[in-house]
Amino acid sequence: MTGRIEKPADPGVRNASWRDVAIKRDPDPQVFSRRSVVNLGHGASMAVRRAALEQVRGFDEALGAGGHFRAAPEVDLFDRLLAAGWVGRYEPASVAYHEQWRDMNAIQALDYGYGVGNGARLAKLVRSDRPRAALVAKVALWDDGLRPAWAAYRMGARKLAKAALRRVLGTFVGFARGLVTPVVDGHFRVSE
Repeated sequence: MTGRIEKPADPGVRNASWRDVAIKRDPDPQVFSRRSVVNLGHGASMAVRRAALEQVRGFDEALGAGGHFRAAPEVDLFDRLLAAGWVGRYEPASVAYHEQWRDMNAIQALDYGYGVGNGARLAKLVRSDRPRAALVAKVALWDDGLRPAWAAYRMGARKLAKAALRRVLGTFVGFARGLVTPVVDGHFRVSE
């Protein structure tokens, strides 16, 4: 299950992500299946049954903050859970609050890292679920990358455009690195 991510009520607090302003969540609960790709949720507002986690051997530790691939542990987990036959649910009544404390330079670096993680996720999907990989690639490169970069550029928000382009670059880098990294039982095997 995933829930909404909101910014604290304090008017001086920024959104958790520049994309949070653009993403409009459906106010109704949603059920996710293997065909679901967009807006599956965020690790800051999620819960997973223990049996489901055990079945897919938990999170891939090569993904996420401090991991080799920097990001995307929750969406990789969602991919593996959905492939194993589990279904997910978005519940808008479940809310987590997240403050964006980073400045724009840090956000650009963070977006690059998000791209690296998502590119690695794509490399896994190419090996295990090509139809889903094609859908995720479209979202990563167009919906979360080139389209918002162009929109931000046209609005004069050059730093936001740069952040989106850095995410696309990171996606290509993560994809290339992910393709040459062995995957065993759904988890990357990174040699240190």
